Formats: sequence, C-alpha cells, structure tokens
Amino acid sequence: LRGLQVAVCRPMPEAARTARFLEGRGADAFSLPLLDLEPLEFREREEAVRALEEADWTVLTSPRGPGALRRLLRDLRRLRGRLAALGPGTAGACEALGLVPDLVADPPDSEGLASALGRTLRPGDRVAFLRNERASSLPVEAARKAGASVTCLSAYRMVPREIPWMDLIREHWDAAPPHAAAFGSAATAEAWKAALGDLPPGTVPVAWGRVCAAACEDLFRRPVRTLPSPDLEGLAAILEELAVDRHHDASPDSGEEGGRA
Repeated sequence: LRGLQVAVCRPMPEAARTARFLEGRGADAFSLPLLDLEPLEFREREEAVRALEEADWTVLTSPRGPGALRRLLRDLRRLRGRLAALGPGTAGACEALGLVPDLVADPPDSEGLASALGRTLRPGDRVAFLRNERASSLPVEAARKAGASVTCLSAYRMVPREIPWMDLIREHWDAAPPHAAAFGSAATAEAWKAALGDLPPGTVPVAWGRVCAAACEDLFRRPVRTLPSPDLEGLAAILEELAVDRHHDASPDSGEEGGRA
C-alpha cells in the first residue's frame, strides 16, 4: 500500500489500531475518530439486570456490547442464557471476557443478525438486546416475528468528538487529498458529513458492510467499495485493489500524462 493515503474514520481504539495496521502495509494513514462512546445509565437498573439474568438469549450488536454487559452485570456468571453476536469483531470482544458466543451472524451486519435470529429463535424465547441507542431495528423485528419476548436495553450512544489535529490534516489534504476514506459504520459516515462536508475530490469511500455502503452512497453520491470481509485483511484487500488501479492510471501505457501525486 506504499504511497496510498487513507483516512480511517472509526471510533477509538479501532481507529488507531486500523491506522497502525495500514501503516505497517506501507500506507499513509490518518486516524479520524469522529465519534466517541457515551455510556447510558439505566433508570431501572435492577429491571435491566433481571432481563439479562432471565434471558434465554442475550444479543450484542457491536464490539462495545460486551463491555456494556460487564458494566451492567459485574458478575458475568449471572448470565445464564445463550449469547448471540453481530459478527467476528463482537465475538472477539466477547471472548476477551471469557464468553464464547453460541451464535455469530454471517454476514456480520444487521441483516445477517436478523436472519440468524429468525432461524434460531423459538416462540416464547426471552431475548435481551444490549445495544447502541441507534442500533438497527431489523434484528429486534426478526426476534419478535419468531415469537420471542423481546427486551431492548440501550447501553450506550455514539456522540461527536472533536479532532484536535483536524486543521493540520485539512491543510495537508488541500495539497494531497486522501485516496480513500474507510468508514467503520453508517454513523461514522454521517459524522464525517456533519463535521467535514463532502469527501475531497477523488477520495474513494470504503465501507465496512452493506449498511455502511448504502449510507456512503446516499451521503457522498459516488461509487463505494465494500469490504469483502469485515476485518483488517478485508480492508487491506480493497486498498490493494485501489493501489493497483492508481498505479495503472499513472503509468505511461494508460494514455494519461500523469497520476496523482
């Protein structure tokens, strides 16, 4: 990825980890954590704890869910039911706490989770969703359609975050805009649009899943590349394609007089 400039728009610590990974592959990566996690307090904390203790299934819809689960339950042995995770990232965060999910959605997005729950849940199952305040309603609707009794617990929200070094990045982009902007979610794309406006000319949006891709297309009105797998290797694969395209466009054989600096 040498010579490729990439803006990484994910919350921390994922933004920093992603930027370091890309730099290790030769890219020039800019970390833009435009959103920050804000934990939400439960007005009826005991009721929330009881819903988790009595659930046949606890559903975590992002890698931040396991941390929220631990803050709420404190003693994870109180979790008696089975565990469902949105995808490998959420499953990995569960395993870091010693929890192995019984169900991992594939594909790892809201539609994939809704489909997995629809195939797995049985009428009468008690299901507790521990999720982002703005999480997709698709998995919840699928659980209810399967006949489950559903409790939704909003454990956190993502809020705008100031980037102290943003003026320096803007100044750099005036001379050399990024070749790609990697978005970890639809919310990060929305945060970019709200804070920075449109993407710089020539910047290709790269989306972490189908829902994110649809948001990028709607917000930026340009072709979007979607990761083939929701992980850093999937991101590297897309960026390698962009690097090849860029080098091809810059070559004398392409018929153009020069490529992008």
